[in-house]
Amino acid sequence: MTKMYHAISADAFKKLQFQAGAVLKTFDPTEATPIKAEDMACLTSGGISITCKPNTIDLGEDLDEVPENTYQLKHITSWDCGLSVTCMTVSADTIKLSLGAADVETNKITVREDYEEADFQDIWWHGNLIGGGYAAVKLMKSASDGGLELKTTKDGKGNITLSLKGHYDMKDTSKVPMEFYVKEAE
Repeated sequence: MTKMYHAISADAFKKLQFQAGAVLKTFDPTEATPIKAEDMACLTSGGISITCKPNTIDLGEDLDEVPENTYQLKHITSWDCGLSVTCMTVSADTIKLSLGAADVETNKITVREDYEEADFQDIWWHGNLIGGGYAAVKLMKSASDGGLELKTTKDGKGNITLSLKGHYDMKDTSKVPMEFYVKEAE
């Protein structure tokens, strides 16, 4: 049997995202500034998972005269946007980020019963493209939705499972809490 291949553009491989990328506290997609060590939120292991899924309703699902799942009657009510990663860095900052509602005082992290505005922060993922350039994702007003899970092993490294969820802002509820950026090499 003959193998069948599909045509691929000459620059398709230049657009492949390579390696895990990095979780960052800050990133400016308009600047060509190198990422600094202090911009990194944590060292990671096992890759990074980014999701942005719509929550939808079908306004015609209970109408006898309309088939289910017609695109004209499909409506997006909101988006669930998030980022999950295994952090290898165990620090006050990563523990606070994982807890969500917490205060850091020198070397002590205290959990709070409720969120404060400062608990919601923008987090970035940045990954390199093989042909140069980058892909980046901004998770806006993120806060932990998974709590703290610190795992250790007998002769291995400890790690923190970090699950962040982006949140809408009441000042502009039309803005989905995730943005995507791609800059190809020039």
